[in-house]
Amino acid sequence: MTGKSKRQHSASLQAARLTAGAFLLLIVIGALLLSLPISTHAEGSVPLLTGIFTATSAVCLTGLIVVDTATYWTPFGQAVIFALIQIGGLGIMTLATLTGMLLVRKNVVEYNNDWLLLSPLMIAVILGGLGFSVLVELVRRLQRSQRERVEGQRWARGRMSITSQMTLWGTGALLLIGFLVYLIAEWHGAFEGFSVGQKVLNALFGSVTARTAGFNAIDYAQVSDPTLLATNALMFIGGGSAGTAGGVKITTFVVLLAAMWTELIGEREVILGHRRIPDGVVRQAMTVAGAGVLVVGASVIALRTLNPHIDGDRVTFEVFSAFGTVGLSTGITALLDAPSQIILCLLMYLGRIGPITLVAALAAINSARHFRYPAERPLIG
Repeated sequence: MTGKSKRQHSASLQAARLTAGAFLLLIVIGALLLSLPISTHAEGSVPLLTGIFTATSAVCLTGLIVVDTATYWTPFGQAVIFALIQIGGLGIMTLATLTGMLLVRKNVVEYNNDWLLLSPLMIAVILGGLGFSVLVELVRRLQRSQRERVEGQRWARGRMSITSQMTLWGTGALLLIGFLVYLIAEWHGAFEGFSVGQKVLNALFGSVTARTAGFNAIDYAQVSDPTLLATNALMFIGGGSAGTAGGVKITTFVVLLAAMWTELIGEREVILGHRRIPDGVVRQAMTVAGAGVLVVGASVIALRTLNPHIDGDRVTFEVFSAFGTVGLSTGITALLDAPSQIILCLLMYLGRIGPITLVAALAAINSARHFRYPAERPLIG
């Protein structure tokens, strides 16, 4: 490792540690403020775990709750939650997330036939889930197009970045797949009694919000197993990189699919959008996805062991929701024991900062290796 690359690596580590530490410090401060008697309508002080869980959920933009936000917290407590969401999300989707935490337990179920309410909410969720870098690029291209129309002259626009291409195409594909699964699986299930238009609206709304926002227009305790499984997958994938969404991110998922396809067709290099994806990026995607699978898998085993009295599928759903910082729930969050709620807090924290950030924050700078080990091919599959 050269001196320049070593300095860059050190700067990356410092940035990762700063990010992880800042979120952790914000959670601690929020938990302490929420633990004050002035924060609650209940008699006495707030249980420390309740304060920690609520602060973590707010900072990580998840929305899982163990107490009813509208009735349990005073205006001071709600202001603290609002501030935590504002800082944790850097202002993006703050109002929508706060609304989700302050609405009644059924969320927007009462408005599941209201196109005027759900349509702008879906647009906001989609934009918030694209990620900051993609939004900035889209805004700049839009501004350039408007300037061209005003000046009557066309400029060379250049190609869209591979990150934006993967995020936009991946978002569209996941929205379509989720929509079809919801529509087919719940046509005679949770959507029973709905008009065709209302079924289409709720299927689309469920697909849109499952990867980031966590609003629910239907009761997830009543949905079918295929819907739960599909929602788990969407929550695990999450939204765009460098944004407010959790999960392993769309770009990670797309790179893994491309790597699998490359291996199946016998190619040597991963190609996306007429661009070669470096091997280091592919390994990074494998690391993020693998770490996510291990963490979620271990958490599912732990929570299902600690809560044998609760349906296992609902417990699994809760784990995926926490890791994806989505906030969807089948209504069992408050029923979980203290160790389980602590695990969910850790999942929300990890899902918010990302596995790579946490690993980088804990890593030390590797010394340069001036030799290579001999290669040997193990049997795979």
